[in-house]
Amino acid sequence: MKNINFKILVLIIIGFVINPLYAQDTIKLTESMAIAKGSTYTLKAGTVLIISPNVRIIIEGSIDLKGTKDQPIQIVSENDKDAGEGFIIKGNNYLATINLSYVNFIGLIQPIRFDPYWSRKNVIIDNIKISKSNFYEPIIYVSTPIIDLNKNISKMNISNSYFYNNNAGIIIESAGNIKNEININSLAFYENNIKGIDSTLGMLHIELAKPFYNKNLKINNLAFNRNSSTNGSIGISVTGNQDTISIDKIYSYNSNRPIYDNQNDLRLPFIKTTLSDLTNWKDETNWIKYINHQEDTIDFYAFKPLNITQLLDSNGNTIPFTLNQNGEKTQVFYNQNISFNVIPKKAVVDNKYTVNIPAPVFIKDSIRIKYLIKQQQGLWIQSKDYYFPFVKFIPTFEVLMWGGLSTIFCDVKTKWGLPGSIDWSGGFGIQYNYSKKISFSSSFYMFSLSAGNPSSALYNARTATILYNDINKGLVYQESSFENNFITDMKSLDFNMLWNIKPLNNYESVKSDKVTYTPVLGLGVTVFKFDPYRNLYYTKSTDSVIKVSLRELGTEGQNFNGKGQYAQYAAGLNALVQLNISYKKFHLKGDLKFVYTFTDYLDDYSNGKLYGGDYNKWVETNNGRLNDQILVFNSSRELKSYFPEYNVISKRTYDIITDTYLQFHFGIGYDIGTLKSTKHK
Repeated sequence: MKNINFKILVLIIIGFVINPLYAQDTIKLTESMAIAKGSTYTLKAGTVLIISPNVRIIIEGSIDLKGTKDQPIQIVSENDKDAGEGFIIKGNNYLATINLSYVNFIGLIQPIRFDPYWSRKNVIIDNIKISKSNFYEPIIYVSTPIIDLNKNISKMNISNSYFYNNNAGIIIESAGNIKNEININSLAFYENNIKGIDSTLGMLHIELAKPFYNKNLKINNLAFNRNSSTNGSIGISVTGNQDTISIDKIYSYNSNRPIYDNQNDLRLPFIKTTLSDLTNWKDETNWIKYINHQEDTIDFYAFKPLNITQLLDSNGNTIPFTLNQNGEKTQVFYNQNISFNVIPKKAVVDNKYTVNIPAPVFIKDSIRIKYLIKQQQGLWIQSKDYYFPFVKFIPTFEVLMWGGLSTIFCDVKTKWGLPGSIDWSGGFGIQYNYSKKISFSSSFYMFSLSAGNPSSALYNARTATILYNDINKGLVYQESSFENNFITDMKSLDFNMLWNIKPLNNYESVKSDKVTYTPVLGLGVTVFKFDPYRNLYYTKSTDSVIKVSLRELGTEGQNFNGKGQYAQYAAGLNALVQLNISYKKFHLKGDLKFVYTFTDYLDDYSNGKLYGGDYNKWVETNNGRLNDQILVFNSSRELKSYFPEYNVISKRTYDIITDTYLQFHFGIGYDIGTLKSTKHK
């Protein structure tokens, strides 16, 4: 009985000793609240304050949150997606104070914000932690303070604090102004990632006041490790008109310089500091140096062995693993006896903070790759963030639709050397994606090639003249381009082999939601039917022309030197460049194609002779052929008014052997799959 009573007494004593250390209150704040001027907001050590979505605490008076090292106050967002906002300090209230000590802010939109018109006698922020603020708002924002009517200086101290797993940093405006004394000491930033391409805004950004008072800004001891934006690592940044500011020490891995200042942009101030390695940081923080990820093994290199407590995939699911610790190298092995498709995206260290894991490097002939290839020659990837470069490619077909423009470079010499007209072009086709690197395509197009055609999509100077060379007189200028216009209707069929400079993203092989860009080069052949016309009359109100077939009239490109009509069909060689943008089964394309033809008659121009030089015979042969059309416009006009006789020794051509043309198209392709049925597991 005595033993039982003694045990009960011991338990009661232990309870009294332990309870103050671990007891905590939990408060849930579901509506925004304001602390009025003259009032103070307090929480006792160990309190957990849960903030509901879009809820904020507006401080117009004082705030006094004092946790302890063993019992920090925790300010936590209730919802990861729709988060709580945080504390907003506002109002000119010099007698009030801000005191935050041993407070952890977790998952808030903006934990601490000093609005304009704030003024406090003392602001002390010491031993706080801010993490998981992933809403692109500064985690601490100190706006440009509006000068208080009091002739007193506000003093702000931010010290001994840690910031990790955020996607934004601290911004302090008008630092070093006459009414605000700021002292920053011993802040550490690690494992933060700012999304976007701008690396000019660091994890700690200081905007210097104008005028700047050096004594009102003191910065000492900053640590930066594995903080990044899209363009690389980031640390502290500075803007303002001051030439130089001094920082006592900055700590980083291998003493690199995580600073954006005058050395990056000559318009910025210069930060004078001493760089030191992270091993010299005052706390025993086990900084991670770098991470290697190959196949099913992740190597973490830190100052001492790491305690990896979780592996997570892109959906936040846990992945089983085994751990091997050896000095500064900690190895994690995963995917033993589970699906080969699972890939870790993050690791949790000491159940405290997470680190991003780079995409794995695959070994071509590894067991993993052989397994993936064996899966019916394809793979459904669970994680959208990774692409398997050695998965066997599944050939597929695409159906294509094209729309764009076309223009010709031919015998007609136009003013300024610009195309005489740019016409519409369109078509459809099919593409066979044979491999990641090689595709074959065939497309049918209907389009026009013209010069002096006012009804085209883009018309180069309707009144511009066409030039020709006269053997005896030298350069001669004709009065109008209209007399020498032509419109050639084209129907072409292309056959091209395409080389994908970057491996093509094939949705049948890799089920990925990522948008990929593939530059393409191509060569091929074209066969086409062409019909040249002359524009007899243009109607501006309807933007249309009435035209006549030149082949039927036996014009310049035929019936000379004893030859008859030229053929309706010809061929050419293609060279093209293309950009292919793929998303799932859709492929958006931009295509620029050059075609070198084997005919000189797309423009129906030769050396200026009609009917082999016998102009009268040509008029007699075609007499009456255009009467019906000419009567529509002017009954007194004759055939020769539309086709005047030129000096038979005049040459109106470039002497180009064959004609060439360009086509520019935008297109869309849709992957209709493969001819063989493929099952995915």
